[in-house]
Amino acid sequence: MSMRILICLLLLFVAGGATVPASAQINDTAVAPRMLTVFDGIVTGGNAISTTYSEVVLTREWNYADIFITVSDSGDAYVWATPQFSADGVNWTDGAMYGQFETAPNVREWLNPSHMFSRAGDGSTHLSPILAGRYMRIKLDWMLSPHINAKVMFRQ
Repeated sequence: MSMRILICLLLLFVAGGATVPASAQINDTAVAPRMLTVFDGIVTGGNAISTTYSEVVLTREWNYADIFITVSDSGDAYVWATPQFSADGVNWTDGAMYGQFETAPNVREWLNPSHMFSRAGDGSTHLSPILAGRYMRIKLDWMLSPHINAKVMFRQ
């Protein structure tokens, strides 16, 4: 008789009688943010404006991007950063973003709409462009010889 009860209990358990509390279930639809360093290097130049581009990254899986630009060892160097987007990875256009940005040390300005920000001297700046297309890169213009680090955090 006890064997029958054991088998019935086992069948109930296997058939779904036991459940996992909702708080213990894993939400496998959530995607963790992804941080990428897309450019890190000392760029050299003189009094003329020089230009380079970051690594190209795919944007199709993401809803939002936060771009962090850090300039160091720059002295009086100027840096301009412009997010660019492309549907095909060949033809590029400047992106749009809205918000308040530090345009010089301790100077914040409203740039609405804007597609670039500038920085004079050392420090970090954050911006959140409106994502478009399938590909993104950052156009970096500078004067003198700053060390530029550009990171992008993609979020859902």
